[in-house]
Amino acid sequence: MAENAMYNAEQMVRAKEAELRQLKMEENEMTDFYPESEFSLRVTSKEFNDKQWFGDLCNLRVQIANKEMEVEIIKNTFYEWFGEEEKEGTKEGK
Repeated sequence: MAENAMYNAEQMVRAKEAELRQLKMEENEMTDFYPESEFSLRVTSKEFNDKQWFGDLCNLRVQIANKEMEVEIIKNTFYEWFGEEEKEGTKEGK
């Protein structure tokens, strides 16, 4: 039973880390302003809404911060319950 619980916990850690990576990739895409061609930049397109972009970027960064906290809590709980080496920032590692 403990082996199954550990496996499921590892899967949860991996899933949350994948969600965090996805959010960071979205942030990278939102802040990628390299030219699409030598004549235009993405941000100068007629459809670009700077107010919407800024709000979306701020919301995404809040999601990233929350997900980073969630991942840290899940990892610390995993290390606490399954006896893995304590990582920096955990109760014993501080």
